[in-house]
Amino acid sequence: MMYKKYRKETEAANEEERALKQLRRTMVPHARPVPNFNNPFLPQKSIKETTKPKSPKLRVIRRVGRRTMMMASHMR
Repeated sequence: MMYKKYRKETEAANEEERALKQLRRTMVPHARPVPNFNNPFLPQKSIKETTKPKSPKLRVIRRVGRRTMMMASHMR
């Protein structure tokens, strides 16, 4: 009786260890395979027109003009 009980306990412990080993094997991160570069991707040229640049209409010109006027008035 004791031998059977001991044997069942050791088998259960061995089964647990095997399951744990398998779990560890599956959880190890593996490197991704290298992609196949035999057929490189060549995108099609777009048929849309290029965008036309548009000025942001900043007020820098006015500021520069005011500054030069202020400098001129201080120099007099």
